[in-house]
Amino acid sequence: MVVFPQFGVGSGQYPLRRRRSQRTVKNQMADGTVWKLADSAGAVIEWELPMAGLTDAERVALESFFTQVEGRLGTFTFLDPVDNLLARSEEFGASDWVKDPLLQLTSGIAGPFGGASGTRLVNSGQISQSIQQTIAAPGWFTYCTSVYLRSDSPVAVVVQRATVQVPSSWQRVSVRDQLVNTNATMTFALQLPPGAVVEIFGFQAEAQAEVSDYKRTTTFGGVYSTTRFMDDRLVWTAEGPNNHSTELRTISRVRG
Repeated sequence: MVVFPQFGVGSGQYPLRRRRSQRTVKNQMADGTVWKLADSAGAVIEWELPMAGLTDAERVALESFFTQVEGRLGTFTFLDPVDNLLARSEEFGASDWVKDPLLQLTSGIAGPFGGASGTRLVNSGQISQSIQQTIAAPGWFTYCTSVYLRSDSPVAVVVQRATVQVPSSWQRVSVRDQLVNTNATMTFALQLPPGAVVEIFGFQAEAQAEVSDYKRTTTFGGVYSTTRFMDDRLVWTAEGPNNHSTELRTISRVRG
């Protein structure tokens, strides 16, 4: 998997800029009638990433990656740093989510921000049951997983590999996780013990160590597998010993 590298806590991509551009196809007929249609295949997202505070090793890694994809020529997977990586973040009955057979879902439950946005999970089996989503993202990255939870009865669930106590009122819990493997996919899961009844809302995954504001997603999450650089060279500034900065511009087509 060719993927934009993840850097340490001391290096930053913020404040970044993200711009989405749409395209409209226009066709003028012989009688003067003009037909206009949105061209979803022509929509793109651009990112401007100020990479600051890079160490010598991180600069070498970024330069090696830039050389590997040959500047603007090659494509790579890019994990949007300001989006939720998971699709259908509130639609747990969608095909993006895989649930174990004894886990029952009921949507339309009162959510944490009003409305019927919550989902009730009931484990009717005698063993633990899970709901999970797998995305095309590297297994060796550090991720932060978060989800809103509540339950009428005291119960502990497993978010990724961490056991968390479910509160009686809506509360967002987050877990930092790093598997350190070479898999080209990453799975984000919630596991319920036998007999548990838990209400959930807003599952989110981010390629960083700490949680950020919740972002609702629909058809797609923030994983872009055909991203390119917009420049053919890197311009560096040495801020001091072992401290480098540059600005990157990347672009990807919008799916859908």
